[in-house]
Amino acid sequence: MSDTMSGGSIVIPAHNEGTVIERTLRTLVDGLEGFGAPEAAGIGDVSVVVACNGCSDDTAARAGAFAGVTVLDLPAAGKTGALRAAERVAGAMPRIYLDADIDLTGRAATAVLAALRGGAVAARPPIHFDTSASSWLVRRYCAAKLRIPSVMAELCGGGAYGLSAEARSRFGDYPDLTGDDLFIARIVGPAEVTIVETDPLVVRMPRDARSMLKILRRSVRGNQEFARVMPDLARDTAGDTGAGLKQQLRNPRTAPDALVYAAFAVAARLSVKYGRDRGHWERDDSTR
Repeated sequence: MSDTMSGGSIVIPAHNEGTVIERTLRTLVDGLEGFGAPEAAGIGDVSVVVACNGCSDDTAARAGAFAGVTVLDLPAAGKTGALRAAERVAGAMPRIYLDADIDLTGRAATAVLAALRGGAVAARPPIHFDTSASSWLVRRYCAAKLRIPSVMAELCGGGAYGLSAEARSRFGDYPDLTGDDLFIARIVGPAEVTIVETDPLVVRMPRDARSMLKILRRSVRGNQEFARVMPDLARDTAGDTGAGLKQQLRNPRTAPDALVYAAFAVAARLSVKYGRDRGHWERDDSTR
């Protein structure tokens, strides 16, 4: 794999995302330089691949309505398999990996790809948590999260990240892990992450505490699996997160947010440890 002077690719794994895929693609392709007519524009081609996997809805049909988007209709469900299949047909590096329910504007994607072509090892836009439809508890959790520097500096966590050819060359196929983004965050060092000043990723947060716990339980399981399968790459980030929360606890204005964040974290861990955890993929359907 090698970078080019222009162009790149974007891959989007999608499982039963018929209610959101049109919004995601419309936001992405509008203003995406190099998508559609690269020769006329005088710049390199940017390809977009949607890897529908195990869908029982009309995700593939909706994605296929966008001219220029390559759509794969894979029979088996699984994000890792979808990423592997998408990479086999995706265009040149650098590459952005985008969750199907995240808003990434074409302008932001263009800026991230340009940063990666310009020497950044890994990059993403800033993150905006949309809590307009969320409960008070979820809003307080997000407020605390935004104030934890180590968390907000991570490459992953916003549903989209970009890799240069050099970063992508550090591993072969995506491994069979629940936390594929956690794997990438350990392949790339914190000092190698560039946050590009452009339109933020829009992450629509869960409506209620129950939905919030679903995605936090998945995160806990992903961390535990990663530590078990790849102990050499595992890194304990609890200290940095704890330091960020302690700083907030010293301020009466931010202390309630920190307490809510900690309560969610503890509840998710206890739920995985003592609950009837079947290990299936949990996602937040309240935003779909």
